[in-house]
Amino acid sequence: MFTVKKIIEESRLIDLDMSQALVLENASTSIYLSIMDEEGDMKLALSDMDIAERIDIDYINKNARLIRNAAAVVVDANLNQSVLEYLFSNFKDVKFFVDTVSAAKAMKLKIYWAMSIQSSLTELKLKP
Repeated sequence: MFTVKKIIEESRLIDLDMSQALVLENASTSIYLSIMDEEGDMKLALSDMDIAERIDIDYINKNARLIRNAAAVVVDANLNQSVLEYLFSNFKDVKFFVDTVSAAKAMKLKIYWAMSIQSSLTELKLKP
């Protein structure tokens, strides 16, 4: 089973800096599990993304310098709508890549497309 400590250790092996990751005591890492059939179609999915609620505007403000100086910021569509709006409104010079995670979550980001957010789904469609 992966723990936060294990994820951070494994990330170091590929030179992924997780030193600024939000680590909370007595909280679970998000998890997603899907069951696919022989054709690769999803038959069942279970997830626990409650931890995403802990990334709030205060946390964003505490990391504003890191966000502003990043070459790119990957954002998960499971973040609270107010946090997404705050990010895209207050960090307009930052290049965001959004993992929309599903068609339903992509719809909640629709209002931001005009702000030049690049969705992972859009990226996939553009590749030859």
